[in-house]
Amino acid sequence: MNMLAWTKIACTAAIALLGLPGAAVAQSGGLMTGISELQNPPEMTNVNGTFQLTASFGTYGIVNGPAQVQTRSFTQAGSDLLVGPTLRVKPGDTLNLTFTNNLNYSAADGDAMMSDFLPHGFNVMNIHYHGLHVTPQSPGDNVLLNIFPTDTTVPEEDLCKMETAGDVAHKHVCITDSYDYSFQIPANHPAGSFWYHPHKHGAVAIHLASGMAGLLIIEDPVNGLESLPAVQTATEKQIVLQEPVYRTNVAQGQPFPIDCLANYSGDSSCQYDPLQPVSSNPPTVPVNSKFTVNGQFNANITMKVGEAQLWRVVNTTVGNTLPMCLVPMPGTQAAAPTMYVLTADGIPLQRTVSGSQELPFALSPPVSDLSGPNAAVNAVNNELVLLTAGQRLDLMVKAPSQPGVYALLQRPGPTAMDGLCTPPTAAEVQSAGWSDKLVMHVTVVEIASQIAYNQAVPTQAQLNGLQVPVGLTTASDVPSTPTQTVVFGFSPSPMPPQYAVAGGASLINGNVFSTTAVQRTLTLNKMDMWATSSQTDTHMFHIHINPFQVTQRGGQAYAFPVWRDTLLINCNTSSDHIGWCSFRGGLTKQTLAAQQPEVLQYLSRAVDFTGAMVLHCHNVWHEDNGMMQLVEIVDERVAIEAE
Repeated sequence: MNMLAWTKIACTAAIALLGLPGAAVAQSGGLMTGISELQNPPEMTNVNGTFQLTASFGTYGIVNGPAQVQTRSFTQAGSDLLVGPTLRVKPGDTLNLTFTNNLNYSAADGDAMMSDFLPHGFNVMNIHYHGLHVTPQSPGDNVLLNIFPTDTTVPEEDLCKMETAGDVAHKHVCITDSYDYSFQIPANHPAGSFWYHPHKHGAVAIHLASGMAGLLIIEDPVNGLESLPAVQTATEKQIVLQEPVYRTNVAQGQPFPIDCLANYSGDSSCQYDPLQPVSSNPPTVPVNSKFTVNGQFNANITMKVGEAQLWRVVNTTVGNTLPMCLVPMPGTQAAAPTMYVLTADGIPLQRTVSGSQELPFALSPPVSDLSGPNAAVNAVNNELVLLTAGQRLDLMVKAPSQPGVYALLQRPGPTAMDGLCTPPTAAEVQSAGWSDKLVMHVTVVEIASQIAYNQAVPTQAQLNGLQVPVGLTTASDVPSTPTQTVVFGFSPSPMPPQYAVAGGASLINGNVFSTTAVQRTLTLNKMDMWATSSQTDTHMFHIHINPFQVTQRGGQAYAFPVWRDTLLINCNTSSDHIGWCSFRGGLTKQTLAAQQPEVLQYLSRAVDFTGAMVLHCHNVWHEDNGMMQLVEIVDERVAIEAE
């Protein structure tokens, strides 16, 4: 069996376990097709300077979707949205957060095991603060924590401690009930949109598929977006894209036991075969492929003609890419609202301008042909318009001067990148599959009253004056060749014996994640040039703690560097025989013509913090299946002094 099939099957079987407490299970007869106005997630207020976040089982509804969804959730009492609450902090703040794991310990959910490449531990958690430049050491953004449910017994917790006893330097700490996070956000931290989610290795896909994610906004009224008059007066829309996974009927059979994740092929004790057709195998197959926005299906944002709104968009799906294009619905003649990029992955997008009134970078449909005179700019546009899992954009969205109705669409499956932003036809809108494609509507209306509203957009010159990390591309120590390489892939056939039980594993540079051994060392304050590619399938590179500047993709230099912490890596198109690439034509035609992996190059410098962290694919199916590395940032000066 090929590796992609294993990855999807293993995690599908794992999600089938969600039929136990903690399952996203649809109880209604089907999806409703109504439209509702988008609600922002609830804002979490801290109590005496501390946020209180709890993971718990509950029954929730998806607006315009299933009436009842039983799932693990961060949803606060009183909220009807299946999305985590939004946190707001400022540079220089100490973020104090008490996280309580109020789930239930279950050996059947793999809580009693540890694995480098098998899904497990579905009720064990920690919190990752995605994109924040903060310490990776406890009580900071330490993803090596294992926070067990409140009902975990001492012997059960001791199992975790025994499993990780061989890791002396970077012990995977095992605790029960709750944990107090407390870390300072640097005073010079960029202001923008970040997010938080559980990062227990082996269970990330289950948790994101349950809707366990929320926005984390850093606001800076002096040096950040909030200092700009247009932002201050704009209506803010928070857009948390999620991919809830559920199935419609749990009465037809029991969910998979945990051992079927490892022994699904040829094991008669597995009641259902995930390889069989859906018609004969309904309990094992998740049916939802539709995105929610803040826990809503078919949400709508109403804008006034000429209005400019601030949109904070975060892709928290398990591993999908959404083209950020608003396309006119049939019958709408006006041009679509314009999306101006203010920040990418929480850092202001800065570039040289020709005049003080030049507007920020405006998104346009992606193009794969980068051979023309605008190739360098188009490469940047492709980087920004294809919002992949883990990435964020802060946008100023400017409505046209005429009314109209527009759609944000997800067209599932491998497709040509050049057609992603094609307006739908009337036949497409009326087709049976339209509901799965629709992510959100935008309705632009004309009002008769004289109510004032924001129509201003910040200038690029204003963005250029905001706080960003120290630039890397003009530094004197930029390496001439890559010093760090990352190659995503899957275990070969025949597979090494240690992976055979799983049907394969997801690899970085030929190896699975190790819970006990550092797999990459970065030196504090040293500049690195990275080269990242994929042997097969599409991936999303993400590294914790330090952002990086992207300079070129597939041999095409960017018009200007872009700060990111997560990157879309398209597959090697020369080996794409069964549709594993997200974009079959490649992200650049040059890559396709050369039949080469599409190598991304970017610069990074680890600053301020040392300690153990991780890099991984943010297609979290792959991450749980081993596509992660344990990375340590070391200070060579300390080592020299110690000698």
